[in-house]
Amino acid sequence: MKFLVWIFLLVPAFAQTLAPTFRLECRFRGEPKPAQVVMDGTDLGKCPLEVKASLGRHLLRLYLPEEEGRYLGYEARLEVSEGGDEAFLAELVRYDTRVEALPGARGISGLVYALAYSPQGVLAVGDETGRIRLLPTGRSPVDLTGARSYVRDLAFGPGGRYLAAATGEGSVRLYDDKGRLLRVLGQGPAFLKVGFDFSGRLIGLQLRGRLSLWDPGTGRMVLTQALSPYLFSAALSQGGRLLAVGLSVGRVEIWDLALVNKRGEVRLPGGPVYALAFSPDSRYLAVGSADGGVRIVDLFASRESPPSHLYAHKDLVLSLAYSPDGRYLASGGQDREVRLYALREGFLDRVYVGHVGPVYGLEFHPSGRVLVTGGGEGRIFLHPLP
Repeated sequence: MKFLVWIFLLVPAFAQTLAPTFRLECRFRGEPKPAQVVMDGTDLGKCPLEVKASLGRHLLRLYLPEEEGRYLGYEARLEVSEGGDEAFLAELVRYDTRVEALPGARGISGLVYALAYSPQGVLAVGDETGRIRLLPTGRSPVDLTGARSYVRDLAFGPGGRYLAAATGEGSVRLYDDKGRLLRVLGQGPAFLKVGFDFSGRLIGLQLRGRLSLWDPGTGRMVLTQALSPYLFSAALSQGGRLLAVGLSVGRVEIWDLALVNKRGEVRLPGGPVYALAFSPDSRYLAVGSADGGVRIVDLFASRESPPSHLYAHKDLVLSLAYSPDGRYLASGGQDREVRLYALREGFLDRVYVGHVGPVYGLEFHPSGRVLVTGGGEGRIFLHPLP
């Protein structure tokens, strides 16, 4: 019996000597960092270090605290294979836990799909109950006459003269700059996108691909146009000339609203297109897909030029927004994270954390100094920009 016990104790020790070994290094934008290393819940010490691990997949977490609510982190499933003596480089990401609840958001409930700033800095918020609220700076919130179903999108007209709301009840609701309901337009399927084109016409885009244009002053229908029925997302360019339509088949169509015809299309990997955003100069189109990838398409480049691929979310990309100066791109995901990309520098600047539900709403303040986000748990946060 003693002999059997002795063999039992030797087997794990012998197996451990055969475990693959690799060197783990941790860097942040090219600079080595002494991040704390935890693998499968076991604290291994600080980078850099030699790691022994059994074959198979392991959960690797790295952590290095910074000041003012920020930390450097990394998390990934690491596959350890035979061979050993390999090096693994972990690129750390800056996480920012500093969040400020938006004053005046009390009473907003459920999913917050829609956020929009007027040129004067008035924030409009729409939730899943159909409530629409205006939040003027330094003044009391104003609740508008809302819809019977969710508010999917909001857009201010040129100069902030109008506010339009796309609703799940199949209508576009048009308000004046005082928040008074002027008219209710449209019927049929839910509206996904609303906005104003280059000539000031009101745009409404419905599920199943029906595009409608109205004169906002009279409510008269100007025209309707059938687009693809596989509509998943849409974005309007800064000047209101171009409309991008994301489809469930992993394709993006670009429409010219001056001619009301399709200018072209872009085929992308990653599955259904859940989010789109034009850069302020309308040259670039950010595309968020089901695979968690954020890709940027140069609309002026040749067709052979591949899109640039930014750091990915862990799940669906649900929202995208460019800062007014085009320096930053923000993305919100099903993974409850908000990612901020510094486009000129070419790196992921930071990840904002704090939402406990998917992030559907993103909007930059006109000053470009603050990012506001709306989550699936009904909370609205303000995030300071770098």
